[in-house]
Amino acid sequence: MQKIHIKNFGPITGDVEIDISQMLVLIGEQASGKSTISKLIYFFKSLKEDLFGLIFNNLDTDEDIRISFIKEIQLKFYKFFGATKHQSNFKITYFYNKNKNIELTLNPDKYLHVKFDKDFYGEIGDEVRTLLQAIKLPTNGKNAYELIAIEQSKGKYLDRLRDIVDGLFQDSRTSLFVPAGRNITVTYSEQFKLNFFNDLTLDSKKEKGIEDSNQSVDIHLMLEFLKKMETIKEVFRDNDFDTLIDRELHFKNIDEAYTKVLLSAKQIIFDILKGKYVHNEQGERIVFNTQKNQYVHLNNASSGQQESVRILQDIFLILLNKQDVFRIIEEPEAHLYPLAQKKLIELLAMVLNYTDSQIIITTHSPYILSVVNNLIFAKSIHTLKVESSVAVNGFELPENTMIDPTKFRAYGIKNKEEWEFVSIFDKSTNLINQNYLDEISEIVGSEFDEMFELYKQLKPRKRVRKTN
Repeated sequence: MQKIHIKNFGPITGDVEIDISQMLVLIGEQASGKSTISKLIYFFKSLKEDLFGLIFNNLDTDEDIRISFIKEIQLKFYKFFGATKHQSNFKITYFYNKNKNIELTLNPDKYLHVKFDKDFYGEIGDEVRTLLQAIKLPTNGKNAYELIAIEQSKGKYLDRLRDIVDGLFQDSRTSLFVPAGRNITVTYSEQFKLNFFNDLTLDSKKEKGIEDSNQSVDIHLMLEFLKKMETIKEVFRDNDFDTLIDRELHFKNIDEAYTKVLLSAKQIIFDILKGKYVHNEQGERIVFNTQKNQYVHLNNASSGQQESVRILQDIFLILLNKQDVFRIIEEPEAHLYPLAQKKLIELLAMVLNYTDSQIIITTHSPYILSVVNNLIFAKSIHTLKVESSVAVNGFELPENTMIDPTKFRAYGIKNKEEWEFVSIFDKSTNLINQNYLDEISEIVGSEFDEMFELYKQLKPRKRVRKTN
């Protein structure tokens, strides 16, 4: 299992160590550090894409790719987290496995120092050097047929490059950070988004000092998200969830059991959106009455529909194509009714059950934890049921949406004299700590009890008439 160790960075004081499980939930108040943690995890998880791009775009360079990669990491860190001159000394280490890690610290001049584990550093050099030598085959004096063969072999080597980079980082999943405020993909005009893309692209191409960036990590993550969502919108143009399933059934051999999974996912999405999603020449719409063709344009839909639709489309395509992905989702509960929150978490659990994906959630909602807890408990009961020969009747377990407790972790961040970071998953019970779940309810309930006592003291008592 991968893990991250953070010491004295941003709002995080002291030492924090987090296991990066298949599903990870971070809950805490605003400004408590959960977003910082999630963005750090994403920073390290997405470095493999940076290394692949660096090698691919610099096949003719003679510079040691590891030196170039260190420079790339430093630049990316400044883009994500800004200047370091004002920061306290910190240490951040990401462990891809026991023998491979990257450590970030500040040197005495307050510049970022990047250190690879010795084996990791050597492996990058050896693997990439061998590959580059194979790609850079001599072409002088070759005839046309030999040159074609060389180009074809280069394509194979680039496929090998992807395998090497994935192997270096112990991960083949594609990464995406799903930020809060994702309704930007719905509510703003195409011209606004075009200007938004152009401004950021032009700014990123400017040759400026690494300390001179005026963009925040949120802007960069939103740009990545927008690019991904534009491709997803194109997939759904003149398609809906039904036609995509039909096409997959036509071109691929999907068994009946998995077809039911896809149909179940489609129904959950329909329930959350309260209608059928359609994207055609009339734009994006939610059809809430198919018989009367009553609909609402997506940019006029509720904030809950707008915030959730892109997550739902992404999840559905992951299931449809059985992709292995890494997703960080900020505040999946945003603007959703509790029942819709429950269904969204169930949909995410389906992704975990039918792909080798990894999902991190940051949330303010204890209700999200309660839903997750139920799905974990369902898995524990299912395991007992399989192991036991006892016949039982009663509640039907939601097998498609159960969460394996061995692949789950949850951490809470509390504000005392300073932020306190604690694991809230009890490995002995395989459940989220009930005291943590009840804490907010107890605070609210305690306030009510105190007010009720005050009410009883202040409320005028009825006089009782004496009767003869």
